[in-house]
Amino acid sequence: NKEDAIIGAGTVLDSETARIAILAGAKFIVSPSFNRETSIICNRYGIPYIPGCFSVREVVEAREYGSDIVKLFPGSAFKPSIIKDIKAPIKGIGIMVSGGISYDNMSEWVSNGCDIISIGSSIVNLKDPVIIEKETRKYIERIYEIKN
Repeated sequence: NKEDAIIGAGTVLDSETARIAILAGAKFIVSPSFNRETSIICNRYGIPYIPGCFSVREVVEAREYGSDIVKLFPGSAFKPSIIKDIKAPIKGIGIMVSGGISYDNMSEWVSNGCDIISIGSSIVNLKDPVIIEKETRKYIERIYEIKN
């Protein structure tokens, strides 16, 4: 339902782009790496910032700058058990996994504590809007199966 959609901006590389996206109505900002200035801008406007992190040190720094959720990126570089390893010392951090997520491995990521699944190329690369919609629905149904 489009009224329920929450639209944000992804692959934001700098604070200027984040500000432009926020002023255009983005409700969250996602980036491939942590950027202090982007974090400050997002905090100023009260917009969630989900930075890409590759190490526990980066997760801790993102948390210190106000991120409640971080993006484990690229997910394909890790085993799903990394989620539990990160969450053990960093209580309350939300983790979104991006990159390398498939219909077949979603369950393993979720069972290891992943809070948000980011699925991009496996759907978007299909090109045909009808097939994209069908595959998207399939992924959504799978998430409901996993969660219930």
